[in-house]
Parts: sequence; C-alpha cells; structure tokens
Amino acid sequence: MSHKIKSPYCFVDTLESFLGESGATVDIIASALGDYIRFNYQDYVGSYTDACHVRDILESSYDLNLPPLDAIQWVQYVNHNANYLGES
Repeated sequence: MSHKIKSPYCFVDTLESFLGESGATVDIIASALGDYIRFNYQDYVGSYTDACHVRDILESSYDLNLPPLDAIQWVQYVNHNANYLGES
C-alpha cells in the first residue's frame, strides 16, 4: 500500500480525522490545502510531509492550536481512509 494519498478529498478527510477535534473543519482544511498546492503544486504528492505543511498553514493562517502529526499514525489513517473511501 502507498503511504501517499492520490485524491485531495481523501487527503482532506484524513487530516480532518487527525485535526477535527481541534477545530480544523473539512472546509478550512480544504482551503489550507488549496493554499499549499497553489504555491507548491509541483511538490504536492499527498505525503506525510505535505500534511505537515498544510497543518502549519492551518496554525499560522487560521489561528488554530493543533496537535503534531505522528508519522506512524498518518500511515495507518492513510491506509484506512483510502480503503474506506475506495481510493486504495
């Protein structure tokens, strides 16, 4: 299984699984992802590193206090969400 997310929808859903309880809604995450892709479109692959960058945007631009992302949990969520959403 890949540890990268093909679909932006699945990427947003996976980040919401991590950060939703801290106030990061799907709409806010999608907006932050759009900001990230706008400036880093050549580098975006749906990876853990991309998720960390989007998390940083959420904290700095949306004034959210978010927990750090754990790389091992990220892989587990990616695999689970990709299977659940039929994108594996």
